[in-house]
Amino acid sequence: MDDPEAYGEVETRFMQPYQAIKTYLCPNCNRDIPPGTGHWVVVPTEAPDLRRHWHRGCWEGRATRKRPR
Repeated sequence: MDDPEAYGEVETRFMQPYQAIKTYLCPNCNRDIPPGTGHWVVVPTEAPDLRRHWHRGCWEGRATRKRPR
């Protein structure tokens, strides 16, 4: 899910480094977000089961990424 906003409105929360106790996989770059790394949790309002954890830079840079044709 590289475009969660395609599902409508999304809720975002920043997870502080002390809150990140597990390894997550960023859907944008497919790289691990290691424990202790602050990152964004993105939850589509209409599809909460599609919640994903994004690197800060991946989430904030998504608007400037080139979309595949």
